[in-house]
Amino acid sequence: MPRYFFHLAGRLPANDLVGHECANDKEAREHGSFIARRVRTEKPETVHEENYISVTNETGDELFKISIASTSSAGTALGQGITRGERGEKQPPKRISKEVREARKALRDGDAKSAMIDHATTAMAFNTNRERLKAERLAREAVEPTPPPKKKKAGLMKK
Repeated sequence: MPRYFFHLAGRLPANDLVGHECANDKEAREHGSFIARRVRTEKPETVHEENYISVTNETGDELFKISIASTSSAGTALGQGITRGERGEKQPPKRISKEVREARKALRDGDAKSAMIDHATTAMAFNTNRERLKAERLAREAVEPTPPPKKKKAGLMKK
């Protein structure tokens, strides 16, 4: 599957170095919209008209720009959430299809598995390094024992 990158662009740029595998451009656009919603809800200070998610392919070509801010002043947030009718009355959110719901669930499950694998790999590397350092320290102490601690002098200390 092709890998897509979701960069934050605008006032606070941040590059996606890892990327995410998506089946096609449509799925990449949906994932970019998902990221924009997450950024908008979890980091409201980043919501500015000039901030957006730039979706690029593996060769670096920009495919989409997805606004982090609401796309219209009528209250629509990139096609999701509560919208307002002609008279300003609230309308219920549009229902998403079963396929989109299943795709989002699969993405979340994949992201969760990936995070768990990354955590396990990092923990294993940490433990291996800790054991190596411990073995080196014990070997060093076996060759030359550590000297006894120095006694402190009573009285005033020099500055």
